[in-house]
Amino acid sequence: GIVYRQDEIPLSSGDRILLYTDGVTEAHNEKRELFGEDSLIKIMDRTNGEKGEVVLSEILNEVNVFAENVGQFDDITMSILTIK
Repeated sequence: GIVYRQDEIPLSSGDRILLYTDGVTEAHNEKRELFGEDSLIKIMDRTNGEKGEVVLSEILNEVNVFAENVGQFDDITMSILTIK
């Protein structure tokens, strides 16, 4: 009984698709602030044109710095696709 929405998005050379689990955006710091989607978008903007491995490494590094001194409570899984 679940209804799914279907959309199409035209992609161009250089466009990227980032797939990630909620452990990325829901990572939190000692103040219980979430890393959030805005932080993720800023990294994606800043790393525009970089190889996927560099982008993923940068995201993981920033999540780890943000959540320093707080144990990881959820999985962090990411994959990035770049349109050639």
